[in-house]
Amino acid sequence: MMKRLRCLLALALFTTGCAGAAASVRPIDGPSVRQDLSRYRALGLRVIKVDSAVASQQDLDRILARIVTVIQTKQPGRFSEVNGPTAGDAASPVLDATVVMTRYDEGSAFARAMLAGLGQIQIDGKVSLRDRAQDALLGEYEVNKTFAWGGVYGASTTIRDVEEGFAQGVATLILGEDPK
Repeated sequence: MMKRLRCLLALALFTTGCAGAAASVRPIDGPSVRQDLSRYRALGLRVIKVDSAVASQQDLDRILARIVTVIQTKQPGRFSEVNGPTAGDAASPVLDATVVMTRYDEGSAFARAMLAGLGQIQIDGKVSLRDRAQDALLGEYEVNKTFAWGGVYGASTTIRDVEEGFAQGVATLILGEDPK
């Protein structure tokens, strides 16, 4: 009995990366040529939602903070300021990123415990990247993160765990990295 418990615990520990793995990212309106975003030294970032998305302002603020944390962890010093007062000039052009949450569904921990695939956690959004000075659209993308594991791992995973993977997907776009 104790051996089985240890095996289950080890399995849960080895699989915890799934909820936080990066979200899937795809361009809207067909293939998109990745642009070099390295010239942008400041970032204007906002996270909003459509009316049908069940997310509180606290949820949106937390996701915004997670995206900023991922950016600062992956590329420290990449942006001289985030959501600062910069008007944007040649020395410090501003990249505006808007994340519109289109789905924020916590699913059902009970259903996930019963069977993998039931009670899924889903976070979907649309990310628009714009050059602030020129008010030019640089790209629009869909970012989707779904978690559907079952058993103890599925039941103990929350939407906050899945937010990390969503934030990684958005950060990848903002940093101009190739989403894998």
